[in-house]
Amino acid sequence: IRSFLRGATNLRPKTIHRYPTWDLNKVLGALTRAPFEPIETIDLQHLTLKVVFLVAITSARRISELAALSVKRDLCIFHADRVVLRTDPSFIPKINSAFHRAQELILPTFCAKPSHPLELQWHRLDVCRAL
Repeated sequence: IRSFLRGATNLRPKTIHRYPTWDLNKVLGALTRAPFEPIETIDLQHLTLKVVFLVAITSARRISELAALSVKRDLCIFHADRVVLRTDPSFIPKINSAFHRAQELILPTFCAKPSHPLELQWHRLDVCRAL
């Protein structure tokens, strides 16, 4: 009887709901056009979406770590060639060690001085510029 019931469930297997696939090149291309550019004139919602996506894709950090990032003066430090982000001191990472608590997220400037059209396209994807 068991084998019959197992076989019967195989006649109509459960459907698996998967997330749709996405193409990184399409997303990055969209971030270089309206409504995400020019960055000086976009609204806060689109700027937030752009910054969050660029930080997530360039850092490859856990979502909990990204949520713990702060823009407070001592936790978000801008340099000429990079931005250093630190998590809130009250944040407890998944792996709770001194090393993991003290990790900084260093985001280098990407194509700071574009000189031809392709470099200008890359410059629009600079997370430091978006921040």
